[in-house]
Amino acid sequence: MISKAMIKSGMERGVVQLVDSPISHTVVCQIGEDWFYFADKRSWRCSAQEYTATTPWYSIVNYIYEALESFFEEDKYDEDYSYYEDFLRSNGIE
Repeated sequence: MISKAMIKSGMERGVVQLVDSPISHTVVCQIGEDWFYFADKRSWRCSAQEYTATTPWYSIVNYIYEALESFFEEDKYDEDYSYYEDFLRSNGIE
């Protein structure tokens, strides 16, 4: 399971990143080669740089955690969740 501590550690080490979406004007979370949208509607209106400068890290961690938890709960996202968890662990994030 991916914990909030893993997400925070991943962000601190640059393994979990917030980046501008390659297909729309919004912020996405990137882990490894894959990325996903997360639940904060503010992220839909600014760049990743603006978003991280104006949003507390603990809020960002919570939004990412909630998005990943929703993946975990839905069978159709099993592969995605496993990829993110494996990528974090393979980069020393426990």
